[in-house]
Amino acid sequence: MDGFWLQIALSFIVGGLYIALCIRAAELFGSQWGGLIIGLPSTSLVSFAFIGLTQGTQAVVQAISIVPIAFGMNAFYVLLFVKLEARYGWKAALAASLAVWTAIMLPLTAAHPENLALTTAAGIACIGLAVIWGRGIANRKVENPTSSKTDFALRAAFAGLVIASAVYLAKTQGPIWGGMMAGFPAAFSASLVLISRKHGGGFASAVAKNMPWGNLACMPYLLVAYVLLPAAGLWIGLATAYAASLVAGLLIQRLIRS
Repeated sequence: MDGFWLQIALSFIVGGLYIALCIRAAELFGSQWGGLIIGLPSTSLVSFAFIGLTQGTQAVVQAISIVPIAFGMNAFYVLLFVKLEARYGWKAALAASLAVWTAIMLPLTAAHPENLALTTAAGIACIGLAVIWGRGIANRKVENPTSSKTDFALRAAFAGLVIASAVYLAKTQGPIWGGMMAGFPAAFSASLVLISRKHGGGFASAVAKNMPWGNLACMPYLLVAYVLLPAAGLWIGLATAYAASLVAGLLIQRLIRS
C-alpha cells in the first residue's frame, strides 16, 4: 500500500477509536463531564497529527488559522441540533445543523483567514453566545450507562471517516481546507445522534449544553500548537498543546461547578 494511503487508513482507525472512547466516557461520567470531554480536542488532535505526518508541521500551523472559528460554530451547531431535535427528530436536526455549519464555514474557509488572533476572538465570541443560549438546560446522568459493541463501532466509523477526510483534503486541497475538516463536529455529531437514539433527547440536550465549554478549552490547545509546533516539532508540540487544553478543561470544570 502506498505510504500516503496507509496513513489515511491509520488516521481512520486511530481517530475513530479515540473519539469513540471519548463518547463512552461521556456516558459513564454524566452530561457535565461528558460534554466537556467530548468538546476537548479529538478530531482536530488526530487530524493535526496525520496532517503533520503527511504534510509537515508547517501545514498544521497553516491549518490552525481557520479552526477557532470552526470550534465557535461547533458550539452553535450542538445547540441548534438540540432545539431542532426536540421538534423534528434527530435526522432532520442533524441535516439542518450540518447544513448551517457548512454554509457558514465554506465561504470563511475559501477566504483563507490567516489572522489567528481575529479568528480566535470570533470563535470565543461564538462560544460565549452558545453558553448563554444553553443556560436553561439542566445537567443529567445516564441511569444505565451500558453500550453495545455496535454503538462503539458506529461511533468509531463515523468519526474515523471525517478524520481521514481531513487528512485527504489537506493533501489534495491544501492545509486550510484540512483545517476546516479538523474543526468539523465529528465527535459532536456522532455523540448527539447516538445519545439521542439510546438515551433520549433530554440527555443529549444536557450533554450538548456542556460541549461549548470543551470548545473553550480547545483555544489554549490551538494557540500553544501554533507557537510550539515550528520549534518543538510535531509530537512535543501537540502533546504540550493537548496538556494545555486538559488544564484549561479542569479549570473550566471547577468554575462551572462552583
